[in-house]
Amino acid sequence: MRQRREELPLFKKLPYTFDTEKILQDFELLEDTTVDGKSVFFDDLTIKGGYGDIVGSKAPTLERAFSIGQYTEYIAGMTKGHYKQVGVTEFNKDSVDIDYAKKIGSRPDERHYNKLKPQLSGTYLESVLNTFIAEKSRCRIAIMHPGGSIKPHIDYNTDYAVRYHIPLKTNSECGFKNTDKQGNSEECFMDIGECWFLNQGFKHSAWNNGDTERWHLIVSCLTQEDLHV
Repeated sequence: MRQRREELPLFKKLPYTFDTEKILQDFELLEDTTVDGKSVFFDDLTIKGGYGDIVGSKAPTLERAFSIGQYTEYIAGMTKGHYKQVGVTEFNKDSVDIDYAKKIGSRPDERHYNKLKPQLSGTYLESVLNTFIAEKSRCRIAIMHPGGSIKPHIDYNTDYAVRYHIPLKTNSECGFKNTDKQGNSEECFMDIGECWFLNQGFKHSAWNNGDTERWHLIVSCLTQEDLHV
């Protein structure tokens, strides 16, 4: 039985810890190009063929329902400062015909973004994802620069999927806030290498008020076994 948001906590720390240095080493394999000798990683939310293009831009019903306009404009309006997501998984055309328990219309959605990028095959990062008992869907590394923030918003309910955060780089001025339907709020600081459930079915926000970048590996799972480990 998949629990809905009202049945789950706002945050929960899982008994998993990971070697973030190894994850960051593997992350370099996703380099798209270099500029002045520095690695550059394309933003999966905005690049052609990325998540924002394949999934977000194919969601006219969502755009109309929430009056968000074009997906890329929505993302730009929801974030402050420089923020991007680098895909660890990519669109899997072979999963489009899977009959999922909870349907989201006929368009592609996050569950079809479940194919590990080939350059990560056999890496420590792949073993991190395999730690999770549940079937994984979209996985990405979210990078928020100093002074950045994400406005309060609600994503999908937890009976669609659940979301886990693994901080790779952070500072003491980073955090999350989550508020349930009754107005009860909690704030949470997630430390490097930890693994946290974030109940994305409620109104949540994030910020980086520090002087260094905040990097989180975000893992979406279709079922909830890991919440009960």
